Amino acid sequence: MQYITKHHVTLLSHNVKTGPMTVTRSTTDTCPKSCPLLDAGCYDQAGNGGIHRRKVDALAYKTLTIDQFFEAIPDFSRLYRLNEGGDLWNGKTTEHISHVLLKRFADINKHWRKTAIVYTHKACVGKRSHWKIRKSNREAIKSADAPHAINVSVESLSEVDQALEFGLDTVTVLPFNTGKGVTLTPKGNRVVTCPATYNKTQCTTCGGKKGPLCARKGRDYAIGFPAHGASKKSLTSRILNNAV
Repeated sequence: MQYITKHHVTLLSHNVKTGPMTVTRSTTDTCPKSCPLLDAGCYDQAGNGGIHRRKVDALAYKTLTIDQFFEAIPDFSRLYRLNEGGDLWNGKTTEHISHVLLKRFADINKHWRKTAIVYTHKACVGKRSHWKIRKSNREAIKSADAPHAINVSVESLSEVDQALEFGLDTVTVLPFNTGKGVTLTPKGNRVVTCPATYNKTQCTTCGGKKGPLCARKGRDYAIGFPAHGASKKSLTSRILNNAV
């Protein structure tokens, strides 16, 4: 199936994890083909996430073009979740982050004083994709100068170390039975377990007045999300086998 990048926007979602806020999705064409979780444990391909993903891809929901999406941002909640499913806008390929579109996105959020919770699984460190692509993606994030974190999602604790060395805000997946507390990387960096995974904290209440931990730009620690969903045990096995 040939996808054309579109966005689905829920202006006020009551998702139990996020709390009342705007939540968006992009079509699957934004996901990097190198993602090791595609068709192999991606949480958004199963359960309710999978249902929504397939409907967005099929344009069964009302969707917006990229331009329409940017024009809609002023109507979003002050804190919002970008792409609960999908990834950042493509550059030359699905592996590349578009410098132009990410900069435009960052500038709009800055102008309207919006805080977006953002993650990307396009490669910035590690061994996925060509090194020139990883470098280009890091540069796209840095040059965007967003008013909030643009989190690089990595696959191991050693990749957390690499990402933090590059000054990137970072998140990673942890074993499914990881609870409250801090996990240390091989180089002694901290991975703080997302509070919403072990108590009633929501994105809207996380971090108090300073806002959600994962939206804080320039932090010196990563955020960890215990594997969840139907594939949590197989994901945990993969994480442990790739621990360093």
